[in-house]
Amino acid sequence: MQSRFWLMGSVTLSVTLGCTGPDRPEFVEDLQNSASSATSQASNASTMSGSDGGDAAGGTGNGGTGPGSGGTGPGSGGGTTSVGGGGAGGDGPVCDIGSLCVPDPPAGWTGPVALFEGPLAGSLPPCNLTPYGTQLGDYFAELDAGDVVCECSCDGATGIVCSGDATLCYKGSQGDCIQVCTGTTQSLADGECAATATQGASYVSVRSPIPSDMGACEESFDEDIPTPVWGLEARVCNGSATTPAGCDVGQQCVPLPGDSLDTLCIVRPGEETCPDEVWTVPHVRHATFEDSRECSGCACGTATSMCGGRADFISSCSDPLPLLYVDIAAGQCDPYRINGNPPSVQYGVQPSGSCDPEPGSGEQSGAVTVDGTITLCCMQ
Repeated sequence: MQSRFWLMGSVTLSVTLGCTGPDRPEFVEDLQNSASSATSQASNASTMSGSDGGDAAGGTGNGGTGPGSGGTGPGSGGGTTSVGGGGAGGDGPVCDIGSLCVPDPPAGWTGPVALFEGPLAGSLPPCNLTPYGTQLGDYFAELDAGDVVCECSCDGATGIVCSGDATLCYKGSQGDCIQVCTGTTQSLADGECAATATQGASYVSVRSPIPSDMGACEESFDEDIPTPVWGLEARVCNGSATTPAGCDVGQQCVPLPGDSLDTLCIVRPGEETCPDEVWTVPHVRHATFEDSRECSGCACGTATSMCGGRADFISSCSDPLPLLYVDIAAGQCDPYRINGNPPSVQYGVQPSGSCDPEPGSGEQSGAVTVDGTITLCCMQ
């Protein structure tokens, strides 16, 4: 981005700032100590006056609110926002080319600092290769926590025991297929084959026995808790040489960090509101994160099972390859007299069952939280 800064003599300097860009730094604690230093600097700078400019070398002259007319003695006027200087013999102090005048940081804030940002994988410049040689810390933003999977399910029940007999009820019509049998009944154990109980009915219903053991289900648990990943890294550098010379009262001359600078900022611990109209662009960054997400266990409840099965109406119990006339599943009421009167019937169980997960199984708890938060407020 392009920022404009004002230097001595109302000359406008237009600077194009570029942007580049894990150990937890101790900066969050250090900032609390450096905040008092920033307050002291602001106080010292405010005592300066324009009359100091009269000390510059040259012919006799007076200081003033603008550049002085020169003189070897102290200037006799006095402004409050600029430095007097240069007559015929020379100029007063100036903020060098490659530097700019910025306001002193407000009380409780540290700065100015340089902020370099970019994607991860070591793309940020070392602080010691910039005019801001002290690294306050590496910080991060744009945390992607990922989606947690906590899925608990139960396989089909196994170990079902069906020790009772199935009941066949022979009926005259399908309308007689009611829960209570009013026709001829016949009981068959699992695998038993016998002659049909009657030849005078047209329909038969099949009721399977109730399991003596409902069996149990095996749980199936799908758990995935991804590791959170930062999307942006920020390096904060401090330690530049500063001087009030060449700047208005309440300002200091600081070097530009170079083409890789995102912006010049002030900084303090915590998530804060930017303090004034100069340091206006907030960047909230974090030193680390804590992931407390977890999945509860997985357990299956009591199985709900049935013996099921079917009745096969066949040509003969003694024939190793009997002719199948019709099969009727347990719980159904269907015609059985197809192609005449089947002389035999055989019953076989087909147990099945299911379970629901226990309440509270496969539930997610916890969250991802950030720590070591700082706020940088930068010039626009």
